[in-house]
Amino acid sequence: MNISKALVYYCNQQDLKQNELAEMSGLSCPHLNQIYKGAVKNPKVHSIYLICKALDISMDEFMHTASRFN
Repeated sequence: MNISKALVYYCNQQDLKQNELAEMSGLSCPHLNQIYKGAVKNPKVHSIYLICKALDISMDEFMHTASRFN
């Protein structure tokens, strides 16, 4: 499962920059950047929830996409 690649995929799909997603999700830019770069291998469920809410997708859909990127 690759959370960072799924995050990049959805940001590209929705034409969002990291700072825009950070603002929409309420996560700090540095924290989101760490997830984005893959430095955080297992982000907290709450962080994933906030990202998914900002992207307007379900956590199930996000995790399914992440599981496709190995």
